[in-house]
Amino acid sequence: MKVGKMRRFALYLLAALLLLPLLQAARPAGPVILVDLAHGENTRGLCLFMKMMPEAYWEILVPSKNYQLPPCSVKPYKVLVGDFSSRQVVEALKEVDAVIIGQPTQYFTKAELKEIANWFKSTPGKVLWCAGDSDYPAQGGNMEVADHACDAVFEAVGAKIRLDFVSVEDVNSNAGRAYRVIGIVKPDPRYDAQIIAYGAHKVLFHGPGAVAWVDKNGNWHKLTDPNTPKNIIKIVVTSNGGRIVEHQPVAPGAPGEFGKAHHVGETGVFVLMGAEVIGNKPPYSVIIASGESPYGGYQPMDTFRYHGIPLDGPRFVRNVMLWSLSYPAELGIAQQLNNNIMHVEAQVAKVAQIMPVTYAAVAIAVIASALALFAILG
Repeated sequence: MKVGKMRRFALYLLAALLLLPLLQAARPAGPVILVDLAHGENTRGLCLFMKMMPEAYWEILVPSKNYQLPPCSVKPYKVLVGDFSSRQVVEALKEVDAVIIGQPTQYFTKAELKEIANWFKSTPGKVLWCAGDSDYPAQGGNMEVADHACDAVFEAVGAKIRLDFVSVEDVNSNAGRAYRVIGIVKPDPRYDAQIIAYGAHKVLFHGPGAVAWVDKNGNWHKLTDPNTPKNIIKIVVTSNGGRIVEHQPVAPGAPGEFGKAHHVGETGVFVLMGAEVIGNKPPYSVIIASGESPYGGYQPMDTFRYHGIPLDGPRFVRNVMLWSLSYPAELGIAQQLNNNIMHVEAQVAKVAQIMPVTYAAVAIAVIASALALFAILG
């Protein structure tokens, strides 16, 4: 090779090496969300779920090349074949912000759990949502596979949150039957989780399970326990008409698990969905456990109406994703308006203390108008 050609080759090689970090750093502009269909989950409600986050880049994990996806109007960014330990999937996970597993009916291998944990712990700001089910033998036969599989995932990433092995019913808030629970969106006001409830109040949890947490000694507790860690928050609960039932085991020694933190006959408010927030400062990583799934299952939580009951399912699943991804979008405007309202209330209280009623009413009207204008103008 002549000296000139060698020099040009060296320059090309140097340019390639300099550009390599830039190529590696490039990633999709929007959030990347991976949905698991490789462990027996079904696709019911998936198209609507994807439509509720149109700015996201959706990656769908399927078990085989001939797997038939539904004809969604929002097309997947990528379709991945295999499982979480497959080389292609491990590589794809490097750009994934959120993984959603909706009622798995097959267990994860140790290799998969390792790769899920590696992904979750790789950088802050990851979201892992694993949805289980009740102990009714519709998902995973008689072995409550969905809950066991999700709990294995939670344990693998070092989380305390768990799905318990019971069924939750609600005699007050339901769609005609106690097992068709209409969950009440009532997030704890920590980590700005209150924004999840903006425009979302009622969500279908059809035959749900309950969310619990486990302490360092392996003891299980309800999320309503006063000793629940502050980084574990409630998101959806039953009404006061909640009750715990067991479908399996049908008798001692039969297949299935008894509840660990919840027990047959208990009544009151129970947690249907919760989250564990990891980290001391933003961006936080978030682990979500729910007794119903945003897609798949018998009737997913993104349902907009069920047995004539209007629901907020589509809005709710979007809110959950926006909050957990630290991407407030339109919820940021709602939060600003809420802050303005709180400010108005504080000013009203001050005015009422120092002014006669008539003058106070005029002053309050002026303050409210000014703050409303401020909210409109941003």
